[in-house]
Amino acid sequence: MGYKLKRNETIVEAVPRIAREQVDGAVAALRDDTRDPHERVHEARTAIKKLRGLLRLVEPGLGARFAVENARLRDIAATLSRLRDAEVLVKTFDDIWDHFDDRLSPSLRRVRTKLCTRLRSVESRVDLPARLVEVDEALTATRRRARHWRPGGTADLRKGLSGTYQRGRRAMKAAYRKGSDEHFHDWRKAVKHHGYHCRLLSGAWPAIIGARLTAVEILGELLGLDHDLGVFAETLDREPDCLEKGADRKLLLGLVERRQQELRAQAQPLGRRLYADPPGDLTRQLLRWHSIFCAETKADMRALLEIEAASAGAAAAGV
Repeated sequence: MGYKLKRNETIVEAVPRIAREQVDGAVAALRDDTRDPHERVHEARTAIKKLRGLLRLVEPGLGARFAVENARLRDIAATLSRLRDAEVLVKTFDDIWDHFDDRLSPSLRRVRTKLCTRLRSVESRVDLPARLVEVDEALTATRRRARHWRPGGTADLRKGLSGTYQRGRRAMKAAYRKGSDEHFHDWRKAVKHHGYHCRLLSGAWPAIIGARLTAVEILGELLGLDHDLGVFAETLDREPDCLEKGADRKLLLGLVERRQQELRAQAQPLGRRLYADPPGDLTRQLLRWHSIFCAETKADMRALLEIEAASAGAAAAGV
């Protein structure tokens, strides 16, 4: 079933089950030494993000346990973050180069060489095999504790869903009012959590909630690129040796700022639509669909999917 609420289970049953499945997937990836280490790190980090999104959904019902478990998962993710951050710097430079290839002089390619050297240095210091073992052990302990992740019920689900969505609305307004990297990053985190909540509820109406989830993922990608650019600029400020000429530094940082402006302009209309509804309205709608889903038979659901498929086919044919 994956990262979704099932039809015939309560939220009290679902949360520990989903947590165990995410941990099991992450641990399996960490232990598979036939795979590229970077892929294993990525899969583990994704599972940790999903676990934190799950916790955020039922935060009101977990009480003090939420803060403890969320902090533990944040620390586990931090164990793997240094390698990912160094990789992102190289990828971000490549994105800037591709986007502004007519603006950059060939001499700036030396920046990429230095960033690659930095990545290799980080890799040599991280001791990745030891970090993977450390994360494996921490996640295994999380799995044991997950049986106690038992929220009170649908009321807690409603509060968690509404609270996360409301944080996203407020963060969006603050981001465009204040314009700082930090505020856009806060919005990005709220968007990611709302996306995880949509994913958890997507079985209730795959086509409709799935369309919303697609929009959330596009918005999250735009805000993720914006965040990576901010980290890139901060690194250049902190490590000036990456650039030999002041003129090159000024040019590159100027293009970073311009690219961020473009991304933020693209994100705004999508964000306005996703966050147009008051939190209570959206939450009631999603939970109504989930309630209907839980009361339906599998035959009912198959009929709905057949109707949606026929409608999509007719639209594609221009009927």
